[in-house]
Amino acid sequence: MPEGSELLAELIRDPALGPVVLLAERDDLSPQDATPEEAAWIMAGSVLELLEIGGPEAVREQLKNLPPAQRKDIVRAVSASGYPAPETLEEFRTLVAEPILHAPVRPHAVQGTRRPRPRKPHRR
Repeated sequence: MPEGSELLAELIRDPALGPVVLLAERDDLSPQDATPEEAAWIMAGSVLELLEIGGPEAVREQLKNLPPAQRKDIVRAVSASGYPAPETLEEFRTLVAEPILHAPVRPHAVQGTRRPRPRKPHRR
């Protein structure tokens, strides 16, 4: 039976246990050492952990300060992660992802492009 880092390397590749191992080891794993898949699982695990601890409002609060495109990319990545916590993942999809992905687009005012106010005629 493998031990130590050999065991961890084997467990990380397991579809069910991999995310759990990554979360346990995330403090020891630098971003440069993580594959894109591992980084996605770590991110999904972190977001879902926040959902379980703080609820959907805490997740939306964390995501609201990101640019809309990045926020939607993260929501899509977590939703599609296949993370092995099906109830929490479904809760994320319903309570966080759907409202973000289906929110009406609000036009943004571009700074410096405001129309000038019409001036009142000057009386003398």
